[in-house]
Amino acid sequence: MYQIGEHIMYKNIGICVVEEIGKPGFSADKAKEYYTLRPLDATGNARIYVPVDSDIFMRNIITKKEACTYLKELESMEAAPFYVSKPAQLKAHYDGLMERHDIAGHLKLFKELYQKEKKRKESGKKFGEMEFNYKKQVEHLLVDEFSYALNETPELSKERLYRAMA
Repeated sequence: MYQIGEHIMYKNIGICVVEEIGKPGFSADKAKEYYTLRPLDATGNARIYVPVDSDIFMRNIITKKEACTYLKELESMEAAPFYVSKPAQLKAHYDGLMERHDIAGHLKLFKELYQKEKKRKESGKKFGEMEFNYKKQVEHLLVDEFSYALNETPELSKERLYRAMA
C-alpha cells in the first residue's frame, strides 16, 4: 500500500503524488477506499481516483542508482526499428511495449523509434504520425521518471537519454 505524500508511476500518465487515501464522497460504495493521485505535470485540479484494492498499474519510481544503470544499458541496447506493412500490427507492437509499464520496455521502444526517425530523415522521408505520437508519449514518461530519480531538470534528463542513444 502506498502512503500519502509518496510519488509513484501511474499507468502511462507519469509521476503522481498520493494526496489522500480514503473514501471519496462520489463513491456509491462507502466502504471502498481510493488513492487520490495528482499528476505532477497536471494543471489545475486534475486528480485521479484509483481503488486501493485495484489491479490498475502503479509502481514505485526507480532509484537514482537504477536510473544510472538503465542509462548505461541504453547505450548498448539492441533495438532495431520495427517495420510491418499493416498499421494495426505496428500499433500492437508499440502498445505491447507501452503496456509493460516498465523502464526496459519503454527504453526499447524509445530507442526503436529514435532509430526509425533517424533513418527516415536520412532517406528524406517523414516520420509517421503514429510513431511520432508514441515517441512523444514514451519520451515524456522516461524524462519524467529519470528527472525525478536523478533530481535534475527534465531538459537535462532528456539530453542524457539522447546522448545514451547516440
